[in-house]
Amino acid sequence: MTNIDSNKLNTELILTKGKLIESFKAMYKGELFHEDIFFMGIAQKSLANIQGFLDLIEKKNYLMAIALIRINLDSLLTIFAINIHGTNLTKHLLSEDGRIDTYKQTKISYSNLAKDFDKKHNSKWCLSVFKNCSSFVHTSSSYLSSTIMNYENDISKNKICFNGDIDYNEKQICELLSAMIEISNYLIFYIDNYSNSKKSFIKNFTKP
Repeated sequence: MTNIDSNKLNTELILTKGKLIESFKAMYKGELFHEDIFFMGIAQKSLANIQGFLDLIEKKNYLMAIALIRINLDSLLTIFAINIHGTNLTKHLLSEDGRIDTYKQTKISYSNLAKDFDKKHNSKWCLSVFKNCSSFVHTSSSYLSSTIMNYENDISKNKICFNGDIDYNEKQICELLSAMIEISNYLIFYIDNYSNSKKSFIKNFTKP
């Protein structure tokens, strides 16, 4: 990215958050259905993720910021799955046992959804972000080594830092911000697509 720095991307993400708020508000128009409740929940969770991500970037807590990228990506992939499998999946996700991996009509996984997303949108970033961020959600060798390697010099000097500050360079910070912006923009795309098309498919929706 030419002439793009982390401050500009940070501002862009704040603006993107504002667009997501507008998409969230648009779902309140007209009659509400089960699907509206689900999409509103996704939007509200994503807004919280974005704000938490911005706060963590400001505090230089990059490890936890990466985890929020993956969590927000899961929200996007869930909406993407609904776009493929329809209202039956929505009803399942709103049920007591409502998880992607417990849907019985067809086997769904987030990793396969990431592959399908890239294929549909002719992109390469989704599966890559999914894989790279997954190791920061679960305790893994990648997560642990990224912590230890950054503190290697301090450990050798008996100076161990416990405040979570791990230095990322400007390029790495831009990559984190760009990933969250990309995910958020696609969330807005799918939420808006739902809001604009639900009247055409009203007979398929069920009132709460």
